[in-house]
Amino acid sequence: MNKVLILHTSAEDLEVTVNKVKKVNSKNGPFDYCIIFSDKNIYQSIRDFISDDLPVFILFNSETNLTSCESEYDHPLDKIINFHGYGVYKLENGLTLAYFTYNADNMSSHISNIKEKLKTVAICNIDILITYEWGRNMSEVTERFKGLSIVDTVAEKFQPKYHFSFSDTSEFVEYGPFIWRSSGTLSRFLNVPQYGKGRKWAYAFQIDPSKPHIGVFPGNILDNPYEITCKKRQSNELLSKTRPKKDTKKRKILPEMCHFCFYNKDLQDHMIISINDKSYVTIAKGPLSLPSGDMPFSGHCLVIPIEHIPKLNNNYSPDARLFESQLYKEMIGYEKSIITMNYRKFGMCSIVFEINSERSIHYHKQIVPIPKHLILKFQNSLDRQCHYNNERVRGNAKLNFKEYNIEDLEFKNILDNSKSNYIQFSVYETSEVEPRIFLAQFQLHERLDLQFGRRVLAYLLNLPKRVKWDSPECLQTPEEETSEVEKFQQAYRDYDIASN
Repeated sequence: MNKVLILHTSAEDLEVTVNKVKKVNSKNGPFDYCIIFSDKNIYQSIRDFISDDLPVFILFNSETNLTSCESEYDHPLDKIINFHGYGVYKLENGLTLAYFTYNADNMSSHISNIKEKLKTVAICNIDILITYEWGRNMSEVTERFKGLSIVDTVAEKFQPKYHFSFSDTSEFVEYGPFIWRSSGTLSRFLNVPQYGKGRKWAYAFQIDPSKPHIGVFPGNILDNPYEITCKKRQSNELLSKTRPKKDTKKRKILPEMCHFCFYNKDLQDHMIISINDKSYVTIAKGPLSLPSGDMPFSGHCLVIPIEHIPKLNNNYSPDARLFESQLYKEMIGYEKSIITMNYRKFGMCSIVFEINSERSIHYHKQIVPIPKHLILKFQNSLDRQCHYNNERVRGNAKLNFKEYNIEDLEFKNILDNSKSNYIQFSVYETSEVEPRIFLAQFQLHERLDLQFGRRVLAYLLNLPKRVKWDSPECLQTPEEETSEVEKFQQAYRDYDIASN
């Protein structure tokens, strides 16, 4: 497993950023590699700052004063690897990089050579792709500035686990995860802004070169932008004017590829807490919450249908009542039993969040224990994240939450309607009263921030570094996960609906 830090800096801010890397490496490291992108070749400058308390620096730049467009790199010091142009390079520990660092201004003179070069490069497992420019497809799907089709060609060729770009110097952007169907690789795209211009100018992650993808498949996966051509999008826009939204193309992920399905041979069954007739409970991969008070485990868990369905009200006839289905009753039974354990045994409140969407892969609920002194601050946290999502992020579905109780007819009708797509929070202040329910609907064609639920609760819990389940702060070893399950099961034994 490699621990990698990615950052974007200018030559003028190099000393400041290197000092920050030292602090991050000391606090959250040690990192194996620090990948730095700059608009100029900073190799000579960074040599002055090399020390034993720093990771290996891998340098990329978009400077174009090279005499050849062939890939070039220097490896003069154990602590520095300096790349130019484009190429593929495998590090000593197996991590494989592909890079393509030209900017749009000087791209035209190199495109033909690059395309010929790509024909000769053997397809291999690329862990990280570095480009200066964005691809055209990614630009269109995120509704940002124009990208380049040659970058699409490079990305489609290599199908990397991570693709980093740097041409937007002012804003951090993340898209994903999404799947490369031909290889089964789970991938993310990120734009890292320059230090001093964006709120977030660095990104840390862990990656295992020996594994075919970046981790277990999460429950919600975005469309692969490279599988959506401009022609198809234009056609869909025309069709949407005359056809109902149900004609929107859905992604199909087979149960054997879904990491929530028992059919998957890679199912991590050591994480399972309880199994019933229609659903089961697992601990969360990369839990958001931490052990607190008398609770010796994180308490973050998932309630998951055994059937491979994208949404709770999937495949119900118009006359069917979701609230009367065995699956709904069983999942609510699990939910309330865990809420009861949290409150009675540990004095913790709870919040449940879920996404109900036809575009999801495998529906599930997430339950997070919340200290009593924080539960009344939930609505402020929700309002804050809604404002950020609706006003400051371009392209996301605008979320407007309404509050309901469990008996509201409008709420029941939304859940009963198989065409409904929504995100929901259920806030349990105690285990004796029904929850406050906050629900926002969205259209199937709108892009939803799949991390929205974790963002809201991470702010509420003051755990900003634990927003992403696969961040270094959240990752657990299999041994730690097994211990978490054992502690959870011991506490849950008297509440488990599967055995009582």
